Amino acid sequence: MKTAKILAVSLALVMVLMIVPFSASAELKYADGEDTKITKVQATAVDSTRIKVEWSQARFEMKQWEVRGQTEATDSYGGAWESVGAEENILYILYPGDKNYTKLTTVKYDYAEYGQGCVYTVSGLKPNTKYAFKVVPHFMSLPVFGDNDSIVEHPRDFGVGSPSAKAVAQTYGNDLAAPVIGNIKVADTNKSVTISWSKVKGAEKYALYVLYPGKKDYTRVTTTASTSYTIKTEERKTYKFEVRSVDVTNGKATAGVPSEAKEVFTFTGKIG
Repeated sequence: MKTAKILAVSLALVMVLMIVPFSASAELKYADGEDTKITKVQATAVDSTRIKVEWSQARFEMKQWEVRGQTEATDSYGGAWESVGAEENILYILYPGDKNYTKLTTVKYDYAEYGQGCVYTVSGLKPNTKYAFKVVPHFMSLPVFGDNDSIVEHPRDFGVGSPSAKAVAQTYGNDLAAPVIGNIKVADTNKSVTISWSKVKGAEKYALYVLYPGKKDYTRVTTTASTSYTIKTEERKTYKFEVRSVDVTNGKATAGVPSEAKEVFTFTGKIG
């Protein structure tokens, strides 16, 4: 019965990992337990060549494990669940045009730095290019130290778990400085807003992005050589703005890092 359990769980994890062609082994060395999986993963562009990937730490909750040929309960209370963390995480990247993910690096978990999650900044990427990432946790127990810092129990390797969901981000198109948003003026009618920003050395144009009320993503409303722009608005609504410096090379325009966002509520108190 115990052998059937091990085989059933191992086969299930193999099927999960077949979704993505990872080369790591899918067999977990345990008798009974649950992979909590990586529940959160996100990727954010840092500049034109770097993307920061962040993810939550997965843990493996178990009732018993196999040690030295014997199946032992995890503690003296019997049946209580023990947790083993992902002491390592294998980061995979999907390059543009590729069908399969490529192993990028192995990130060792740092309890002091990461807290409950991990972070890794991928560098050397191409500007204005979209990349996808996935993370596979590697479950291991920590060593147990006795007197005089001697190891009384060595780390145990429980194998790899389920891959995370996909996280996608696109690098920025250039490394020009971000403009600084200055004055935001609401018209007396509350039906329009004029936003102004600073000039940036090397920028040929500027891209204005607006987060409209009720929307989750910014909309690019214009690309202009001017340092101000007026948009139509509705009364008593909140609008949020970002501006990016635009470089034009060989006829191709690319936007850089966004400015610090600023928002405005469209009500002046005047009736016009």
